[in-house]
Amino acid sequence: MEFYIPQSDGGRLPVEVTSRPVHGADGRAYGIITATDIGDQKRIQAELSRTNALLLERQQQMEQELQLAERVQQSLAPKGLSWSGVSVEAHYQPASSIRGTTDWSPRGMAA
Repeated sequence: MEFYIPQSDGGRLPVEVTSRPVHGADGRAYGIITATDIGDQKRIQAELSRTNALLLERQQQMEQELQLAERVQQSLAPKGLSWSGVSVEAHYQPASSIRGTTDWSPRGMAA
């Protein structure tokens, strides 16, 4: 279970509390309660949430930019033509990936 322990400076310390029963040598039942500081974990979770939100926002921006690029590409696609009864049809198919080489060094030159 998670709790917040009030601190003398007015802050709150996030802790995870666990407990378990123990039987003493005298036969009596005791309980061991442990409170573990999870402040670092909470800070990292908050940072991860902020980072994920930024990544999602950037992904949405990229998708909008790709949609715009596709519309521009479609507007630039060649149209069908007709001359003196002869018709030439054009077909547009968007690229699903961009492929190419990542080796930008001229062939035959030492690196």
